[in-house]
Amino acid sequence: MKKIVFFGVLVYALISCQTNKVVNTATNCNNSKDSVYIVKQELEHSEVYTLYHCDRKIYEITTEDGSSIDYQYHYNDKTVDYNCYSVYNNSGDCSKYVFFNRKNRVFYTTKTCFSGFYPEKSNIDFENLKLVLYNNNDNLGYENIILEDSILFVPYSSTTKNITAKIILLLK
Repeated sequence: MKKIVFFGVLVYALISCQTNKVVNTATNCNNSKDSVYIVKQELEHSEVYTLYHCDRKIYEITTEDGSSIDYQYHYNDKTVDYNCYSVYNNSGDCSKYVFFNRKNRVFYTTKTCFSGFYPEKSNIDFENLKLVLYNNNDNLGYENIILEDSILFVPYSSTTKNITAKIILLLK
């Protein structure tokens, strides 16, 4: 009986410590540029991925097919400083991208889901809301395409080298 009570107190203490850790992270987020994080919640038949900035929900997906939100990279040069996250759609084998501009602390996203195309790190323009994506196969591709606003999905193409696409403001 004493072992069961001790085990229950131990589990409660561990849960309390974990909860306090999350609260402290959100409380201190104003002092940190790295205050964007992904939380994965596993349910019985699905998973929920949530992208947070401090304690504010930025983007969320619920998936049963292996889709996810993943950190891709951080890029910083003299003109731009941002983080890139992919919102991967496993059913379509494509990704939308979410960007966190660390200088002005604003989120942007692509409206289009891209298959086999990835953001070119040094070629994103937050002022004009544009980015260039490149084909993941360097040996193929010769076309450069400028997307229209209405395009929601771009399938993989062996003839396309670069795509210029618009990004939209997600959250200030």
